[in-house]
Amino acid sequence: MKINDILLEIKRQFQEEENFTAYGEPQAWIYLDNGRSIEVTHEEDGLDESDQFFTVRLYCTEAEFENQYFNKTIGVIDHCCSTNTSDVLNVDVLKSPLKNMLKINEIEKVKEVHNENLQG
Repeated sequence: MKINDILLEIKRQFQEEENFTAYGEPQAWIYLDNGRSIEVTHEEDGLDESDQFFTVRLYCTEAEFENQYFNKTIGVIDHCCSTNTSDVLNVDVLKSPLKNMLKINEIEKVKEVHNENLQG
């Protein structure tokens, strides 16, 4: 998935108001080909408009989580933030954080699940 396609999908999800956090903050989800996902949240709760920003989190696969590879971080492999923006549709500020998460996704290869019950 290319970065511009991801940005368009995030913007679409925000425009259509598809997802919100428990605090009512706009949220978008991108599902990667390797089973991992990226969560983008526009952080607004308790913040002045000038201090609002996006968080971008890379989550592990369901199998990685079930096998406790990332259970201490509740499935989060890594995260980063954008520069401040009060405009939830200003997804251009997400370009650098998204590139970072995609790079981490490539570096941190999907952990293979080993089942000891499977034998040759």
